Amino acid sequence: MLKTKKVNKYTNYAVKAKGGYKYPKLKTTGDDSFLFALFGGVRNAGKSNASLVLLETEADTMLSGNAKVFFVSPTVDAKVRTFQEKYPDNFEVYEELTRENMDMVLSEMKARYDDWIETKDAIDIYQKWLKDIPLNPMEEEILAIYNYFEDFDFDDFTFAHPPINTVIIDDSMSSPMLSSPQSRDGKWFLKFACKHRHYPHGCHLIFLSQHIKMISRPLRVNCNTIILFPFRDVSIYEDIFKEYSNLFKNKLENFIGVMNECERRDDHSFAFIYYDKKRFVRINFNEECQFETESSIEDKTSEHHD
Repeated sequence: MLKTKKVNKYTNYAVKAKGGYKYPKLKTTGDDSFLFALFGGVRNAGKSNASLVLLETEADTMLSGNAKVFFVSPTVDAKVRTFQEKYPDNFEVYEELTRENMDMVLSEMKARYDDWIETKDAIDIYQKWLKDIPLNPMEEEILAIYNYFEDFDFDDFTFAHPPINTVIIDDSMSSPMLSSPQSRDGKWFLKFACKHRHYPHGCHLIFLSQHIKMISRPLRVNCNTIILFPFRDVSIYEDIFKEYSNLFKNKLENFIGVMNECERRDDHSFAFIYYDKKRFVRINFNEECQFETESSIEDKTSEHHD
């Protein structure tokens, strides 16, 4: 058992900062962190379906208001088309992962983010004007441009944070953006991925893949979310376990046990591994897994002998 001893008065603490945005907590994680997620499974395992269930579960933050989903896939199925029709203002499909398409996606994200900042700043000026606080000429000009918000729908404006975007990339592992981190496109995409939650993106980033090992390691180790369907190749389990072993009490058999249970159910169940401000292992979105420690096993053994 580890023992510690205080040797000075200095501690780590959260540094206070001004100007941060308050994003809503996700229902599926109970956390306000943006998702950097990998959905892995064989063909027809249920990856795209699970991603759509996630979107609809989080519809109030991902599919409503000024939120938007960009679904990138060369194999768009009927379920995805249904979402495109159901959420025409919040769900857009791109049928190939290319630099040109991703440039358009990122440009739209930046434009939406910048527009929100500009409008929010103008509203702050408007609120000063309502309080009879003197404005400088530039502020007066800004209010004139916005017509002093005469026809503005304040109820439709999200004050707490900029627009939330979600990028889902499906069936695109052959792209060097995902599989070749040292290539020109790979470096470009990695730069975006590492900044996905920051300006000018503010987005959840989700990959769907039959071939987890093809996704470059720099991308994979940045994931805070793994949705894993049963695989025939047990070595995949070993690779994922190494990156999240502490959530399984450092026992591979715990990990294998979860995956075996998912396979036994034969109903497209999956392991849901989350490692951020909150940390957990679940089967599907709603069943949390609990693993016994050595001490708990010893306690049960001693109770039995008593």
